Amino acid sequence: MLLEVLFSPYLRYVLIALCAGAVAQIITPIVANIASDCGILDYPGDRRLSTRIIPRAGGVSVFLSGAVGLILAALVSLHFGLEGGISPVWIRKFLLCASILLIVGLLDDKRGLNWTTKLAWQLAVSFLLFSLGTSVGSIAGQALPFWLDAAL
Repeated sequence: MLLEVLFSPYLRYVLIALCAGAVAQIITPIVANIASDCGILDYPGDRRLSTRIIPRAGGVSVFLSGAVGLILAALVSLHFGLEGGISPVWIRKFLLCASILLIVGLLDDKRGLNWTTKLAWQLAVSFLLFSLGTSVGSIAGQALPFWLDAAL
C-alpha cells in the first residue's frame, strides 16, 4: 500500500506543487526587494486597503513559480510516460501568452494602466492562445460549440 502511494502519479504532482510553492516562497521576498529598489510601490490611499507602502510586481513570483511547476509537470510526464500529461508544445504557447500578460502587469504596476487597456491586452492574449490551438474543447465529456469554446 505504501509503495503504491509512493509511486503513484498523484504523489508526483503533489511534489511538483510543493516545489512550485517553495519557489514562490524563495522568490517573493527577492521580487519585493527588487520592486522596492525600482520604485514599483503601492502607497496607502482612500481606495487602498493597506496602511503602509507595499511593493508591487507580485505577478513575477506567480509567473516564475507557475512556470517551474508547469515545466516540472511536463518533465515528469515525459519521463514516466504518463497519459494526459502536459505537452511541452502547450507549455511554450502558454508561457508565451503568460509572458505577455506579465509584461502588461508590470507596466500597470509601474505606470498604472487604465482598465480598458488591460482588458484589451487580456482579450488579445486570450485570442492569441485560442488561435494557437489551446481551448477547453469539452466539459464533462460533452463537446462545446465553437462559440462557447472560444469564449472560455
